[in-house]
Amino acid sequence: MTAPAIRRKGGSDERPWSPAPKVVTLNAKREANLTGTTNRIPLEEAADLFGSGRACISFVVGGQPRVEPAQVCYVDSRFVVAVAAGAQPGPNVTEVSLVIDEGTLFFDLRAISVRGTPSSAPGPADSGLAWFEVVPTKVTCWDYGRLRVTDEHR
Repeated sequence: MTAPAIRRKGGSDERPWSPAPKVVTLNAKREANLTGTTNRIPLEEAADLFGSGRACISFVVGGQPRVEPAQVCYVDSRFVVAVAAGAQPGPNVTEVSLVIDEGTLFFDLRAISVRGTPSSAPGPADSGLAWFEVVPTKVTCWDYGRLRVTDEHR
């Protein structure tokens, strides 16, 4: 069914609405050779954040979210985390999210995001910190200063 034509000033006949726009699928975009944008970078290019960025770890305890400031070391492809004693995830915590970032303005924003499971790790006994490892299930790194056009679709 089509909408009735409306006589507009100037004499043109127009419909008050147009049919639904054509849906373009991802395959059609690839076939048309269209590109996208990305800000993703490899972990190696964000490694300097381990010494200079802000870091926090988040997890759920008793149904409530908990976020703690953290220190992070990346040693032998392992994410070793230190938090204040008593602030570490307990034995019932099965998933944690670790974020290390820096920057305040849009194109200065860079980060590493790690999702994974906590595992005990040794640390200096006299540090006053609790140490554990985050065994990653997903690692994502981005840098808005490196926003670029790409033909990759993620």
